[in-house]
Amino acid sequence: MKKTELDNMVLYVIAALIACSMMMNACSASAQPPGPSGERLTPHLMLARMCAHEASLPFGQDDDGDGTVDRWTRQRDHSITWGDDCYGIHLVLLRGAARFRAGAPSLSEEQAYVLFAIAYSHNRMLHPPAYDGNAWAMYLMPGRERPARWRGPWSARSWHVAWTLTGFILQLREADYEGPTALWTCDGTITDWGGTMDHNHARRAGHVEVHCDGQAANTWYVRAGLR
Repeated sequence: MKKTELDNMVLYVIAALIACSMMMNACSASAQPPGPSGERLTPHLMLARMCAHEASLPFGQDDDGDGTVDRWTRQRDHSITWGDDCYGIHLVLLRGAARFRAGAPSLSEEQAYVLFAIAYSHNRMLHPPAYDGNAWAMYLMPGRERPARWRGPWSARSWHVAWTLTGFILQLREADYEGPTALWTCDGTITDWGGTMDHNHARRAGHVEVHCDGQAANTWYVRAGLR
């Protein structure tokens, strides 16, 4: 993350928190900014969209032809390529939301989660830029067919898999990532993620790579000041 981008994220968060603090209802759910299609943003929708944006959708895997997805979502097999990113992204958002709430106790857990996700995405969750090849993810909706800006054939089943799995992951708390029964663990704290194109910049910024379970499309990091 570039320093200017981090500064912009901080400024956006400060503005959002100030706006919330000025509301008589102390940042009610209705005070949350709407998404690019005008919908109310929820933690589930944010997590599902971010997972799809960062790791695409699970096309062409384990398709038994009958349209069912129960075996995928119950099994949570970490040998399956798609899905591991969602566990890590949720953990980063959980921890970021907790930091938001520490500075603004009036925020609910849901509001803090949504606001941090928006800030971490540099506002792309609200305003997908034209150059973003995965901007279609920001138009995904539960139960809806092909989203805006999607190219090629659309699979509602694949989106259903993503929606179901992220709904399960959303129930996990930090404690669920620890201990011998955890479904997804890392060998250290994670505060950020990035694709292969971000690795050199992450190193220059002082981020330290953290190794986690599964076959995620992204690399996990901890910021030097948050170890």
